Amino acid sequence: MTRHPALGALFHLDTAQGTDHAACFLTPDGPWQRWARERPSGRELEPAECRETMAQYCSFVQKSARHRAVHRW
Repeated sequence: MTRHPALGALFHLDTAQGTDHAACFLTPDGPWQRWARERPSGRELEPAECRETMAQYCSFVQKSARHRAVHRW
């Protein structure tokens, strides 16, 4: 199961709302670390990668929405 988009989304919401809900998943030996150890790829994803990837997705969507609003037919 893919969990990194969910963590990235939670980071995004934390940033937007000034909260820190993602922290409970990042505790030592917490859910994120346990999942990362069990990943079949063998490469552990850093939480910062999840945050940055989601920020890029959101930026793309926002730019696309603005472009569409300007170029309505």
